Amino acid sequence: MPKHGEKPEFNKARCLAFVRRLWDLDELAMFHHPVSATELPDYHTVVKRPIDLSTIQRGIENGTYTAEAEVQNDVALMIANALEYNAKGTKWHKQALTFRKTYADLARQSGMAVDVDDIYIPTAGFKDDESSLRRAEKHNREDLGAILQELETEKEVPLEELRAKYQRLEKGEVQSGTKNVSNDNEEKKSEESDEESEFSDSDYSDEDEDGSDYSDEDEEEDDDDDDDDDDDDNEQ
Repeated sequence: MPKHGEKPEFNKARCLAFVRRLWDLDELAMFHHPVSATELPDYHTVVKRPIDLSTIQRGIENGTYTAEAEVQNDVALMIANALEYNAKGTKWHKQALTFRKTYADLARQSGMAVDVDDIYIPTAGFKDDESSLRRAEKHNREDLGAILQELETEKEVPLEELRAKYQRLEKGEVQSGTKNVSNDNEEKKSEESDEESEFSDSDYSDEDEDGSDYSDEDEEEDDDDDDDDDDDDNEQ
């Protein structure tokens, strides 16, 4: 890269040597000449800026380029077009991948300076991934809109119903709690009644025992009194 204020470096011989190396590497001759619209009618629909080696060579010779970096940029564009148009796995796509890996080295071998920041060429797969992400984002936004619409619809309709259900549920819980309290009170009363009954029976039996003892003593005293009376009668 030229420094600020310096004229960009351009050497016609180096640029032409670079193009010749690329030409020789192109075993399929897919980059030699412009793509024919007759042979590939859809090519110019897919590829917006077509470029090829013969066009680049002519531009070098005619002075169209003013910097070596411009030549390298057009070569990179040529490779990117091939990766975009040709299907993965085809010989055309495979050769474009080979060019992408080696074109910077060929430029250096030709004596050209190469800026590593400018040599990256995205593949069609990378572009496909970007398109997929955009489609996914759009789809998710549409789904989110539908979900929000459903939530809004649900919010308007059952609000009073939910309140009524909640009140009925709350009332049922209170009644259930009251029943439980009543049952507890009844059980408590029953237990107290049983305790009182046991206490009464115990007192009653104690009284009977005491009463029985008392009556026996009285009978003995009565017998003694009768004996005394008999003695008195005998003495008389």
